[in-house]
Amino acid sequence: MFEKGSGAMARIPGSEIILEAAEQWKERCLLDGKSIFSEENLWTQENFSILREHYDNVEQKGRRSGEDYWDSVIRNLVPQSQIAKRTLSEVVWLYFLIAPRHSIRPELKLERISNLWKLSGANLSDTLWTSDEVLSAGIASPGKPFYQWIDVEICHFYVVMENWFSFPADKRLDILDDPWRFAEWLYGVDRNNIGKNRSIRSIIMFFLFPESYEPIVSNDHKLQIIEHFAKKWNETISIDKRSDSVRIDQALLEVRKRVREEISDGEVSFYHEPLKSVWKSGNRNSPETRESNKSPKPIQSGDGGSARHRSLNTILYGPPGTGKTYATFRCCVEICDGTAPPDEKEVRDRYRRLVEEGRVEFVTFHQSYGYEEFVEGLRPQTVSTDTDDGSSAGFRLDPEDGVLKRIAERARKVSGSSVMHSDFGQNSVFKMGLGNPVYESDRGIFEECINNDYILLDVAREVNWSDSKFDKFEEILHRWKKKEPDATGKNPNVEFINSFRNRLSVGDFVIVPAPQQRFRAVGRITGPYRHVERDDGSYPHRRDVQWLWSDSEGMPISELYEYRITPQTIYRMSLGSHGLERLRRYAGQAESSEGPQPHVLVIDEINRGNISKVFGEAITLVEEDKRSGAPNEISVTLPYSGKPFTLPSNLYILGTMNTADRSIALLDTALRRRFDFKELAPASGELSIVDGIYLPRVLETMNARLEWLMGRDHLIGHAWLMGARSKADVDRIMRRKIVPMLAEYFHDDWRKVQAVLGGGREFINKEPLGKPQGIEDDAGEPRYRWTPVEPPYADNAYKRLIEGKPEVAESTGESGAS
Repeated sequence: MFEKGSGAMARIPGSEIILEAAEQWKERCLLDGKSIFSEENLWTQENFSILREHYDNVEQKGRRSGEDYWDSVIRNLVPQSQIAKRTLSEVVWLYFLIAPRHSIRPELKLERISNLWKLSGANLSDTLWTSDEVLSAGIASPGKPFYQWIDVEICHFYVVMENWFSFPADKRLDILDDPWRFAEWLYGVDRNNIGKNRSIRSIIMFFLFPESYEPIVSNDHKLQIIEHFAKKWNETISIDKRSDSVRIDQALLEVRKRVREEISDGEVSFYHEPLKSVWKSGNRNSPETRESNKSPKPIQSGDGGSARHRSLNTILYGPPGTGKTYATFRCCVEICDGTAPPDEKEVRDRYRRLVEEGRVEFVTFHQSYGYEEFVEGLRPQTVSTDTDDGSSAGFRLDPEDGVLKRIAERARKVSGSSVMHSDFGQNSVFKMGLGNPVYESDRGIFEECINNDYILLDVAREVNWSDSKFDKFEEILHRWKKKEPDATGKNPNVEFINSFRNRLSVGDFVIVPAPQQRFRAVGRITGPYRHVERDDGSYPHRRDVQWLWSDSEGMPISELYEYRITPQTIYRMSLGSHGLERLRRYAGQAESSEGPQPHVLVIDEINRGNISKVFGEAITLVEEDKRSGAPNEISVTLPYSGKPFTLPSNLYILGTMNTADRSIALLDTALRRRFDFKELAPASGELSIVDGIYLPRVLETMNARLEWLMGRDHLIGHAWLMGARSKADVDRIMRRKIVPMLAEYFHDDWRKVQAVLGGGREFINKEPLGKPQGIEDDAGEPRYRWTPVEPPYADNAYKRLIEGKPEVAESTGESGAS
């Protein structure tokens, strides 16, 4: 028995009775093979073999149309053997033991456990271990998959127990003596990859070794906890979702030990406050987090989820339908935020927000895509030219940034988070010119304004517009008419004065332009109009400003504004929702203590572009040790602008490639050695059973045949079938998506298409062709007409696909479809 106040109990509220029950299960069941509810020998290799064989022989697993969830579990799991039914009842008791009252009611737990026992012809006697005290305790909310996949979880448990009871008693005792040795054994027991990421493993480990393991069934939660505290302590971690479970659990134990040292009462429970809200929210506003973000740390190459542990250059590759698009969304969120939420919709929503903020750019390579679109090019701009006949229109070629240069500059110059002022969208935005750098007398105006937190206007120097009567536009116009009697309300100087004095309100934003359609500062008005004489008499009109962002070279105005900037000194700008979202980031600079934030350039179909043509000299800058601030930093001079260019170390390049279009072996060598490659293979485990069709086996079978015939580059991804909810859906996907793709793979060699689909006529019909008149070819080789069968397919079509049944004799000319 566990003693009250032991480490596991003290740190996890309500765990005492649960761990006492788990200790009884360990002693009576795992070690002695007895029952937890009676004196029978229920926990034996024979009983678990019966249970496992029954599950294997259930022809239609999963839930049938209209079938209740628990009824499907009973059908899949309950065998004929009476004694094995009682064993199953105790397995379900163990499975439900970790779930708290708010997750599943204790009365419902008892009802399901008792009914399973009753199916064996006996009633379940009342015991301490089926009492409300035990069944209502619970210590972890396992989530919906815990219940949705209960039959798969329990089937894996069957396999584990079969293996366990194959050992003699002394060896079982020896394995249980060391938690890590037990874990190595447990995680090594698998069959058909069914045990991957199963919750039952985590439940077993916590019940047996509560001082070494957490009551956490989600690997995502474990990784979030580890990554949060590693970031807080400014330490590097070398684990991610692909790491083996033992390493993840060992890392989590080290985190718990260190957290225990930091808190005074020594109690550590990651699912209770104060720790729960810290790691679940990421605690981005804590002093420790802000301190760790003040200066960028060297980014290590690796495969971790967070930016600090990920390679700067990665290509996700795989056959069609392996989830590369969604994986890209998740990678972008993980890079920018450190972690990604578990919910797919939340990931997509956050990705879209990052695109709006400008932290993610997306581009697709194709055969016509070139250097000018990617790095920089020349674009014609209309200008006015003076000739002997007067003014006429002309044009000039100006350098224009491509997507790589735009996001590189943004990553280098914009470091803070978006501000979240509730009144942000209610304030106006004005373009405000501060001197013309073409004129020598104006060149210091911008620096003066930035250094002294104000903006200046140089119109009607002789007039002090402070009098309250000039609150009215008519008074400003009346005063101006003393200088220009014919002036109207459309006079630009009158409009400038009115905008500067009256329309520009406290809280409004000003954007200061720079040459060549760029902007070089963003500020916010903090005070009313003032008239202050300067030594040379120029620029006497003043408004106080808080400068939020400034850069002498500036950024393209297209970052914020979809139109060209006009020469007017001051006017109101309409940025739209996209521009306002970008402006939030520039406005956040003054309030942010963060260092450079990660940015991501996503290059879809990277293998379809001419890499040498698209990247040009910039391919050298992609390497991690050639980035700005790296030991071997390199700068190149761009051909059109003539300016030096480097890539910052907080810019990640994430490419995707479809291996069915082009093998990874054929990629440009310069690209291959600068990128890490991560394969996204078909994941049949993401699929389920639909109307009796075992989709994981269907996909695995087709891919095994495809790999034999064509290699691993031409497989079928799981995403094609993930949307299927009925047999009709599966039939439609097979006919409209998979069969045409197979025909393309094999260049209309229908014999091979038929072979991948099982070799029968369930999906592809084959009819002999008679020799037309006038054809004298007597080579003797038969010819056939191949026709895809139209849905609905026969009820046994997918079973025959898996089994690979040979087609019927050709002479009959019969179709395998019905």
